[in-house]
Order: sequence, then C-alpha cells, then structure tokens
Amino acid sequence: MLAFVLLLLTVLPFACQNDKLRHGDVPVIRGSELPQDIKVDPSLEMNPPLAKAVSIQKLKDKENNLLIVAEFNKGAIRSKYHAIQLSTGNVTLRDDGRGVDEVADDGKFSIALHEDLDALQRELDELNKNRGKLEKELSTGFKGREIVARDISFLKDFDPDGFRDGKRIPVPTISLCHLLLDVSSEHSLMVVHSNVIHSAEANSVWSFGTLITAIANTPVTGVTGEDLLKSWLLAMQHDATANTDVAHARPDIYQLIKFAVIASGSPEGSFDATNWQTKPLDPSHFPMQLSAIVNRLDLRGNMGYGMTNSGEGRFIFIALNPETLDPILPGTTIILEYGIPLHTCAQVKAFGQKWYDLKTQTLGSPAYKTALKAITDVFATANAAPTRTNGSALNQMRTNDIVFSGNTDDKWEMREFKLDSLTHKFILSTTAQEPIEKYNEASAVDTPPDVNNLVAWINANEADVLADKHRVPLTVEDQVTHLPVPFLGAKARSENNRWTAPGVALETRHHFSLNTCTGCHRFETGTSFLHVGVSSGLSAFLTGIDIPDLMNPPVIHHFNDLEFRKGKMEDLLCTTCTRPFMTLLQALTFEPNAMVH
Repeated sequence: MLAFVLLLLTVLPFACQNDKLRHGDVPVIRGSELPQDIKVDPSLEMNPPLAKAVSIQKLKDKENNLLIVAEFNKGAIRSKYHAIQLSTGNVTLRDDGRGVDEVADDGKFSIALHEDLDALQRELDELNKNRGKLEKELSTGFKGREIVARDISFLKDFDPDGFRDGKRIPVPTISLCHLLLDVSSEHSLMVVHSNVIHSAEANSVWSFGTLITAIANTPVTGVTGEDLLKSWLLAMQHDATANTDVAHARPDIYQLIKFAVIASGSPEGSFDATNWQTKPLDPSHFPMQLSAIVNRLDLRGNMGYGMTNSGEGRFIFIALNPETLDPILPGTTIILEYGIPLHTCAQVKAFGQKWYDLKTQTLGSPAYKTALKAITDVFATANAAPTRTNGSALNQMRTNDIVFSGNTDDKWEMREFKLDSLTHKFILSTTAQEPIEKYNEASAVDTPPDVNNLVAWINANEADVLADKHRVPLTVEDQVTHLPVPFLGAKARSENNRWTAPGVALETRHHFSLNTCTGCHRFETGTSFLHVGVSSGLSAFLTGIDIPDLMNPPVIHHFNDLEFRKGKMEDLLCTTCTRPFMTLLQALTFEPNAMVH
C-alpha cells in the first residue's frame, strides 16, 4: 500500500504539469488557460521579432486543428507569451511548456488555431509540385536592402505527404501566390513614363501647385496654398535651425521665386529678394515638373502589431530653369512623401492590388492614367487624412539640391520639411537618420570628441545597426560630460560621400552609412546624388549594381532596390487577411523596411 501511495505522489504532479496527451503522432490538446493581460505591443510594428523557422502539424481537435511552432533567436522575445494581431482577433503564442507548447523557455513559441486543412494541404502539395521554382525563389533574398544568398536546407524536410499523415513539417515563408505574381516596376512601382510625367494630368491634378494647395487645405486650416508655399521658400532662403543644427540659406532659390511672382502678376522691379513675400505667388506658377510617381508600400509596418504605418506614395518633382523651362542641371528635386491613410489589412491589400493591376493597362494610356489617378487620390487629395495636421496625409517634403546654394555654399544638400500643427505651414525638420555633420569623421568639420560620441552610440546599438533597424536619436550621451547633446541633424551634406567612424567594425560602419541620406545618395550605393534624376533617369541602386565596400573592397554589396520593392509588394498581395494561419505566418516572418529612402 505504501508503495502505491508513493507511486501516486510521483506520477500525479507530472500529469498535472503536462497538459498534453499524444494520440499516435498527433497531439491532442487539453485546455490550459493563458494569462489575461497579454497585449499586442504596437511599438513592434516597425521592428518585430522574426521567427527563424515555422513548423506546422495537424491536431485531432475540431476547434483548433493546426499546431504552429515559431522558433526565435534567444532573447528575441523576453516574455513567455507573445501577442499578435490578426484581422480575426488577437492571438497569443506561448513558450511556457503548457498547453500546446512542449518545452518552456526554448525559444519555440506555440499556438493552436483553426484552419481549413484541406485548402492548406492543397497549397502545400502545389508548392511541392513547383519545388524547383520554390527553391529558386528562396535561394536569394534581401538582408536589409542588399541581395544575399539564403539557407534553404530546411526544404529537405518540407514534406506535404508527411503533413497529411500527421508529421510536423517546416513551412516556407512564401506561398504559391508569390510564384505566380509578376509585379511590373514601370507600371506599379516607379512610374516615369513620358506619357505620364508630361501629361495633362501632370499639369493639373498631379502638378506641384495643385498638390501644395491640397496640402494647405484652406477650408480646414485657413492657410492658402500660397501661404504654405511661401513658408517653405522663406525657410530655404534664410538660415533655419532644427535640433540646434543650422541649415544655411540657399539664396539662389530666389531665381525661381522671382519667376513665379512675376508670373503671378507683379511686374519685374516691383519687388526684390527681401520683400517678394508681400506679393502674390500662385503655386501653379512655381516652376516644377513632375518627374516620377512612386509606390512605396514597401515602407509599411508589420500588420501583426498594428496598422499605423501602411507605407507611402510619393511625387518627385524637378526644378525648372526659369529662363528656358528645362530642368536645372545637374538636377534639383522636391519630393512630396505621403502616408497611406488606410488602416486595415483588407484596405491596404486592395490598395496594393490596384497598383498591381495597372499592368493590365497600356503604360501611359488614358485608361492607365485614370486608374493611377484613382490610386493617388487616396493619399494626395485635400482632407485625405482628417485626423492629421491640415487633414493631409503628407509625412514630409524633402529637397535635394545644389543649384540653390549660391557661391557661398556650393554643396549638394538634402533637407526635410514637415507641417507644423500650430501654424499649418512648413517648418524645417531634422533629417531622418542623418546626424549633425560634425560627428562624421569623413567631413571637414568633425572634431575628435564629437566623432567619439558617434562611435560610442553606434557600438552601443550595433545589433540594430547591422539589422538596419536603428533609429538615429535627437540626442546622445556625451562621452566626456555624460550629458545629452544634440545628435540628429538639420540637413545631409553629400560632399562627405559617406560616414566614417574609427573604432566601429567595417560592416557596421557600412550599414550605418547606408542608412544616412549622405551614404545612400553617394558612395555606399555608387550614386552621383539623385536616385531619380533629370529626364527621370534611375540610379543603378534602383536597377541593379554591385559595389565594393568603401573600407573593405574585397566585400561586394549587391543592390537592386526595385527588386526589393517587388518582393514587398508580393508579400502584401499574397496576404489573405482572413485565414488565421497564413496571416500569422506573415506576421511571424515579415520584416519591415526600416530605411527611409
């Protein structure tokens, strides 16, 4: 009798801890309550933990019939539970050794969901029939923005027949849908066809003046398109400051101002560079020519953690010579960058489908332009985003110029302007990912203490920098005083060509520099300055180029950014939004594009 009691004391605790029974090769799950306070973390939308492998297995459970196991690198998720947002509701994966999870704290997070197993089996079988295409598609990919070879050894265990029989198998991160799509860059990603950029629409609904007027949104703000345009021109014409960094005057912009003021009705000689702002200036007369309409849905976040960032749509304009109305050489561009004001999976996918479907129309034809206008109207019209400043979906306006600098500062420079919520006008902003120039050892104005501050910040954030997930902050800790000092700059000076920092690993330096405007528009990508230039020519960074590393030439960096953007479009178009497993798989594996370019 005593032996029997001891046996019970040994067996019962184990049985209570193990919530799983096994039925042949297929787990049968008993209920195990999850904590009630597990919430989706919206801060992960642009920087989610990514599963390095995902496996699936059938369950003999009518309600939750599919086991999903996602394996993460150690420390990627610091809790035993991880919540993800699906269109059908939030779900929680667990690594606590209970419920469907087999071993606690092993980095393998598990969940059981209901899925159409017949449909899933058909899709797995079709992928297997197209294994050659699948292997080719998966064998190369992108790490950040660079083309790299990928390990596809897991495919040897991809066994749809085994899944049918109850075996746990790894699943590819792409579906059959990806293999069938063919995104057209010229139709759907980077629209530069002459029948579009020189069309009647380019001089009306897509003109710089029309878009500026829509951004002003006078009925809501009381600010006219003229007021808004003048606020930007004055900020360019005079010194302006952001985060203590001075962006010096670009005086030669007055030549364009003068042309527009005269065209707006003021006689030459009735004003000068000091008082032009007292005269009428019709935005439609400001000499800008449409150069490209750009789909940047690749900039969207991971839908598993929120839908605040659905990517961007952009208009690129090139400044014209007031005397000839030809593009000013070597080229000056102004880019209007709009957030996509759609915030559900179904809305964003349908929007992406409209971009994709442009390929069904002859490029530049009337039908094509009608369809394209319906797309741009989503983000570019007045009051497109009623809850945002001015009711505008504009995220920022960027300028890339050399010709406005005048003789005092004849350098290529990039700046960023945003709408001020109080005045509803443009103000100079910091330039994303670009520290103040004095921190750059490659510049002529660096100082050792400032460079040391850069080195310390990069090394402290090396993992994020290598993953292209870092965010250059407004301030950093000074290594001498240990007080915060301004870090993020008001402009990017491309004559520096790259960013260097002694004491930073070479690969880390490359990734940091590539993420700056200076590096991306110059030596890190082999670009002369503009990625979309005069006559809408595209840089090799966009179309494909191999570049030796600046500090370690045997290392070659492979770029083809339009191919990168195609892949992100395919991911969106292949999102189901309704099937829990397929939506979860994308949330577990979709890596947002954290770079701003």
